[in-house]
Amino acid sequence: MGMQIRPDGNVVITDCRLFRAGVLYATGFELGLQGADERKTFNTYCPPHLLSDERFLKKLERLPVILGHLNCVEARHYEGTTSAARFDGEWVIADLTINTVAVLTEIFVHRVTDLSLASQDSHEAWPGGSVFDRGLERDFEYLVTAIKPTHIAIVPIGRVEGARLNL
Repeated sequence: MGMQIRPDGNVVITDCRLFRAGVLYATGFELGLQGADERKTFNTYCPPHLLSDERFLKKLERLPVILGHLNCVEARHYEGTTSAARFDGEWVIADLTINTVAVLTEIFVHRVTDLSLASQDSHEAWPGGSVFDRGLERDFEYLVTAIKPTHIAIVPIGRVEGARLNL
């Protein structure tokens, strides 16, 4: 377990997996599609070079941590922040500082430990795309070309398997 209690009472959970490179799914709505495609699911490929880019990693410093996903995140929703963001070749990893009892209760009493990186992404259609991801050849329809992170949500079930608090 990577956890520290700071003198100010905040809890720092170290080495949390936030997001990974590879083939992940997205809805048509998230890709900006309309009509019948809006509700479909598509494979997207997020290449490692996007996640290892220093500009991307700097955007993860002091990113708000909230409980659950909200359409509009305001300062009053902040339950903590991120720090020490880095990329290990597959995963984006960071430390999370939690500063509210409500979130600590969700984590330690209700076992809500998955993480979800909310972001505004740019995609490019990539028909017939294929890449090796975790040793398997995986097809994808869209290539992620840019990621602008907005917040980290602590959620009961995250979209990216393995993205969770390091407890």
